[in-house]
Amino acid sequence: MSSNLIYVLLKQSSVSDHLLHRYIKYINSCIQSNQNNPTKEHTEKHHILPKEMFPEYKSFNKFPWNCAELTIRQHMIAHYILWKLTNHSSQLSAFYLMSSGRGKFPNRQDTYLAKQAKVAKINHATSHCMVS
Repeated sequence: MSSNLIYVLLKQSSVSDHLLHRYIKYINSCIQSNQNNPTKEHTEKHHILPKEMFPEYKSFNKFPWNCAELTIRQHMIAHYILWKLTNHSSQLSAFYLMSSGRGKFPNRQDTYLAKQAKVAKINHATSHCMVS
């Protein structure tokens, strides 16, 4: 993984250096953990640089360093951190869909996380609609 490039690119959209370091550390930890302790748990490909924010790095064939194999739970947490890190609505939507079992993720249910995501999504939407 090209951590320096990822750091530089995400820093441009970051609202917090602390969360940026936390996200990179989390992804590296997940990659190492999943390589060292292979389980039979289902994994998914995660775009370390989100494809909605960095479409030029979308292809895993061209940019294999932008791919992390994560368990379902790790994947949800990664998008939660990305949302907090970037405040980008696409990451909130991804997290909400994953945690609520909607969209492409019908087998997921983590109701506490889903409720948090729903409240956050409503708050995010209403904060942009308020007129002074």
